[in-house]
Amino acid sequence: MSNTAHASEASAGMQSSAGTVDASQEPLVFTGKTDEYFRIWIVNTALSIVTLGIYYAWAKVRTRKYFYRNTLIMGDSFDYHANPMRILRGHLIAVVIMAPYAVISYMRPDLAIVYFILIALAIPVLWVQSRIFNLSNSSYRGIRFAFLRDYKGAYAAIIKGMAVTLFTLGFAAGYAEYYRARFNVDNSSWGKSKFTYTGRGGAFVELYLIAFFITLGVLAVVFVIFFLVMMVLGGLVQKNGAGSISSAVSNAVIVAVYVLLVFAYAAPFAYLSAGRQNLTINGARFGSHTMSSDVKTIQLMKLYLSNLFFIMVSFGLLIPWAKIRVTRYRLSKVCLHLDGELRTRRGDDESSDGAMADTLGDALSLDFGL
Repeated sequence: MSNTAHASEASAGMQSSAGTVDASQEPLVFTGKTDEYFRIWIVNTALSIVTLGIYYAWAKVRTRKYFYRNTLIMGDSFDYHANPMRILRGHLIAVVIMAPYAVISYMRPDLAIVYFILIALAIPVLWVQSRIFNLSNSSYRGIRFAFLRDYKGAYAAIIKGMAVTLFTLGFAAGYAEYYRARFNVDNSSWGKSKFTYTGRGGAFVELYLIAFFITLGVLAVVFVIFFLVMMVLGGLVQKNGAGSISSAVSNAVIVAVYVLLVFAYAAPFAYLSAGRQNLTINGARFGSHTMSSDVKTIQLMKLYLSNLFFIMVSFGLLIPWAKIRVTRYRLSKVCLHLDGELRTRRGDDESSDGAMADTLGDALSLDFGL
């Protein structure tokens, strides 16, 4: 559908016979295709290997451009504008920062702990810088997103999350995720229009507690199955001798245990992943507009497990297909609920050298994004 036709339908849907404005639901649409992304992915991978990782900065920009430009709402796509040279410079700075840790951890493990603590103390700054970099290089309808440079708020969000987790012995660990989500949303904007977060911390606590009990339940089932199998095998050994258990049977048992452990990990991981997206997006407001997300745990777990299987049997060649599948499903469950027209004024574009922060976030396995 063309942009003009889509806009006409949306405008007609928002206007009632009485001339008032009705709420309009606008879903996110992902148009990416596996064959297109595979060509990008295979070239990115090959050039990153040949250039010893230097091309990774360009690969990162190409990948994000493809996914942004194939994510549409109301017929218009998002876009990504980062300069690969700035990302490469950020990578080099991150290497300079992280390289001493690798050397010190080998020569003086005691000093390595101190060095790591110093890096950890900078995490709130890295968090803010990474968000500024990514949002300031993202746009919709030609208008950039932005993130407030609030270092004090970042430290407060992390410290409060850690304190609640510590004093509740981990039972209220969900509050750490809540503070993080609220900080990310409340400090984000599109042009001059700010996002606000109205979600509840208790919902995140419930999410993490249920994920914890799911983990215990699945592990208990795995243990019972493993115990029963070992009893049967033990009985065969006592009856017929150790030779009655062939190496093929033993290997089959080991493989079965690993498969069960994958299920034990996939269930709570999918539940948490779906829950975090739903709670974060459902609690976000954009002026008078609201957002919704309805990712299903079972469907997401099926995608994760099937993706893992096909990636393994294809020796990694189906990674692009897997990424397209998950992205399409996640975005298909997100909607923007309009209360009037979607409009804003251009903000003050703020550039940032947060490419280094984004790289360190990857190195430390930190997810700074929404």
